[in-house]
Amino acid sequence: MNDRTLEISLTVNGARVQERVEARKTLVDFLREDLALTGSHVGCEHGVCGACTVRVNGEIVRGCLMLAVQCDGAAVETIDRSIGVLLDTLLEQKLAGSTVIIMSADHGGAGRSHGPNDPRSRHIPWICTGPGIRKGYDLTRDPTLTVNTEDTFATACWFLGIRPPGKIDGKPIEQVLDDRELLRDAKVTTTK
Repeated sequence: MNDRTLEISLTVNGARVQERVEARKTLVDFLREDLALTGSHVGCEHGVCGACTVRVNGEIVRGCLMLAVQCDGAAVETIDRSIGVLLDTLLEQKLAGSTVIIMSADHGGAGRSHGPNDPRSRHIPWICTGPGIRKGYDLTRDPTLTVNTEDTFATACWFLGIRPPGKIDGKPIEQVLDDRELLRDAKVTTTK
């Protein structure tokens, strides 16, 4: 052991893990970089947005505010496990070939409300999967795109062919599609 790394032993999603980790590495970075569990994200880096949320010994914590070495001996649960259960169920029920799933994190809020009406509070992490959805595409790496909480509604309506009655905040996130050109001429139905 050198003065910058420590050996830790913990349980992650039910599996024992023993790793040498840099003393100052956050839990969310350890999960993503060292264990390839990418369901938790680094969003605001202040514990406000909720993108880094995990459970440690049954308690909900912000993974960007906790060091990995603090979890030595702990039981950590990530969203990756829950996503796996959902996807396995869709496969078992033979619905995976016709179902698009949008998963997002609540932006966390401030105090007892959803927080201020500013871009940082509205920006949320997103995962989308299903038939026709780009595989392994990270929306956060597209410098021209910001996914806001309002975009979840707009995208769900767009996928379902529903035109909301009136103007809405938000935009469909077409960048998730394998072939966006296929939908250029798609007819959108109106609701009455």
